[in-house]
Amino acid sequence: MDTKKTALLAGSKTIRQNLTEYLSRRYELTEAENCTRAHAQALENLSSLNMLFIGISSSYREEKKLLDLLFRDGVTNKIPVVVFTDSPDPSTEKRVYSLGAADYITMPFDTELTDIKLNSLSARSIYWSELENKSMTLMREAMENHQHTIDFLASVIEARNLENGEHVGRVKNYTKVLAQQIMHDYPELGLDAEQVYLITAASAVHDIGKIMIRDDVLLKPDRLTPEETEYMKTHTVHGCILLNKMKDVLFDDFYKVSYDICRYHHERDDGSGYPDRLRGEEIPLSARIVSVADCYDALTARRAYKDPFPPDTAFDMIINGECGAFDKRILASFKRCKARLKKCTRQ
Repeated sequence: MDTKKTALLAGSKTIRQNLTEYLSRRYELTEAENCTRAHAQALENLSSLNMLFIGISSSYREEKKLLDLLFRDGVTNKIPVVVFTDSPDPSTEKRVYSLGAADYITMPFDTELTDIKLNSLSARSIYWSELENKSMTLMREAMENHQHTIDFLASVIEARNLENGEHVGRVKNYTKVLAQQIMHDYPELGLDAEQVYLITAASAVHDIGKIMIRDDVLLKPDRLTPEETEYMKTHTVHGCILLNKMKDVLFDDFYKVSYDICRYHHERDDGSGYPDRLRGEEIPLSARIVSVADCYDALTARRAYKDPFPPDTAFDMIINGECGAFDKRILASFKRCKARLKKCTRQ
């Protein structure tokens, strides 16, 4: 016996009342009592929803605002959104389609025709989902074909930075946990499983530029002088130089994400980082994620010049801004996945 598909119904109370019986025959239906709740439910259940229905009447501006929010947060690109209206209006129809709605249906509607439309939308949704999964499989295969290159680069970094040979692996683990949490918490940032996989893999080469740092600085057993610190900062730029030389052997997506992470993982949200003093969303999302993962590991790992901080202390230092300013949304996700990150932390 086939399981019913799931759908969310929001919008005008009158229209919801008129649609509930019809839609309930086809879907495991959940109703949202207001548009604020509908927006939250759509984001919370994005991976499990098959369809989203919105009822719009002429006097209901809130429902039109809901569609704006769904478009802004990428929901209309993830699942079919169908708008029902009892007050058809050409300007509203144009606006609805421009915001990514899959269909605009005027009430009272032809049940047989609407059945055909919904069946077609469901089939297309399944097709695009399968296509996305296929794309993910192809990307992973490409990554596996390049894994020897990635592993070689990571091993070179570890061999040079003798005191920190496990740093690369830990940062990858932290990056994966944090990126997955961000994907769940903030769909509007556009992360999907494919990008999480890519960012995690690319994080392995975030410090590749340290290959070009002199041994007397890289392996110094004490804190660096101000001059040595400025010299050490050049590893971000050197990493990009090395990646450019390997561009022909790296597929485009991996090269781009690796480049962004190498160059920008020491930038800070308030512009106080380096090398380009970028601010906020000027910093690529991949680098913003890895910057927190890298900082957490730097605090919790032993160094020649310091003992490791306990994980809880490290969390507090990052959240309280003692390590520089990070994206507030990433910090919020960082707090939510604290328990999982602690499991990855070397004790």
